[in-house]
Amino acid sequence: MSRKCQRSGLVVLIVRPGASERFLTVRAFGKDTPVVSRRVSRRSALIALAGACFGCSKERTEPPASRTPPVPSARSTGESSSAEGGAKPKLSGRILAFGTDGTASVLEKSFAKRKTRRQPEKWSVFIDVDLATGAFRTSPVPVTLGHIPVDIGRGRILCVADGGKHSLVLDRKSHEVVHVLENESDYDYSGHAVVVDGRAYVPLRKTDGEKHEGLLEVVDLESYGVLDTVKTGGFLPHDAKLMPDGKEVVVSHYGHWGDHFSKPPYYWNIRETSLTFLDSKTLELKRKFEVPLDQALTHFDIGGDGLIYVGLLQYVRMGAPGLEALLDELGGDRAALPSLRPSEYRRRLYALPSPIVVFDPKKGQIKRLTLAPGHQRRNQSVVTHSKSGNVFGVFTHSDNLIRVSPGTHALRSLSAFDMGLFELRGVCDLPGTSYIAANGQDHGIAIVDANTLEVVQRLDVPLYNTVHLHWVPA
Repeated sequence: MSRKCQRSGLVVLIVRPGASERFLTVRAFGKDTPVVSRRVSRRSALIALAGACFGCSKERTEPPASRTPPVPSARSTGESSSAEGGAKPKLSGRILAFGTDGTASVLEKSFAKRKTRRQPEKWSVFIDVDLATGAFRTSPVPVTLGHIPVDIGRGRILCVADGGKHSLVLDRKSHEVVHVLENESDYDYSGHAVVVDGRAYVPLRKTDGEKHEGLLEVVDLESYGVLDTVKTGGFLPHDAKLMPDGKEVVVSHYGHWGDHFSKPPYYWNIRETSLTFLDSKTLELKRKFEVPLDQALTHFDIGGDGLIYVGLLQYVRMGAPGLEALLDELGGDRAALPSLRPSEYRRRLYALPSPIVVFDPKKGQIKRLTLAPGHQRRNQSVVTHSKSGNVFGVFTHSDNLIRVSPGTHALRSLSAFDMGLFELRGVCDLPGTSYIAANGQDHGIAIVDANTLEVVQRLDVPLYNTVHLHWVPA
């Protein structure tokens, strides 16, 4: 078996072993490359072959326009997308991503450089995409379960872990580590961060099944010293945002999980899922609102109307009880049962349908928005498009993007298939433009018109299990 990488010209040849042999012989060679031979396990050979297929260069200098398939028609919206070969939007700035699967990236690069040394497996991947050209650069970084990159100014990016002891600051241009944040307590970094007046507020959580209130670590962005650690007012904090008036920081909380198995068929027995409002300067708790649902409150964003748009998450275990619970959510209609995602099969869990919850912080009222139960399984990201005011929610296991119109709260859906993506995960605003960007879990970014839901461009980028996207100026 052999494969040739079109960009580097490197040819990989796998020599067929005898029936009783455990190892394969792999030979790699190219026009200007001497033959390199290695005896490796079958699994390592397949990974190496994948590395040759998906690319050997550290940085792509031009977008592979010839490899990009035609933009499909937006069938789910009833509107046609831009014609094949149509003019691409003029975009600037960069999209940053933080893939959790650093092992795949390290192995790919090590093979390309003909090295056998392997990095630690619990690394993540920092991904930097130039919107003007489509060029990208990827760099493995020593962070477990990297979740989101956050711009903290002066070309520095805070890369936050979701469940690890380390987060770190990178130089955006060089991808070099500027500083490592190490949490020495028995709490873990919890996924997100918000920047306020030269300080980063980074949520911390403890997940041992007991009832532990969440924390915010206050980091000075000049010295990188930890100035304080304060309570968030809720359990298992995750996302954090600054209110438009700058007076309050809002923190979302999964809630207290308690005994995971005490409320069958639900995977989590969730209590006290909530939003808390802290004074942005003193971090004193000002208000707390609980969401009365059996689902975890995960991600949110603040709309231009001052309302808070919230995503939820809950699973049931595979098996008869879990299937019946999913059917109940679908009104008992077996024909409405959705196709399951590969990640659901791997985890043996069904993601339940979840409404988008609109919360009015002035009145303390909530409103639930549902287009169709099968369209809203496993909310992963929520973002407000700054120019139009439209709010977008990504639903990974129903593989679609739902738009909420301000004022009317009318819903429209765009499928991942119509974006040329698979297993949608992240979405971000492209400020000053009519567009947003959305990504598949492992590959590809689509640029979408926030008003028409027209797919105007796709970027061929490896993403290594990326959860969120973040835009920064060029």
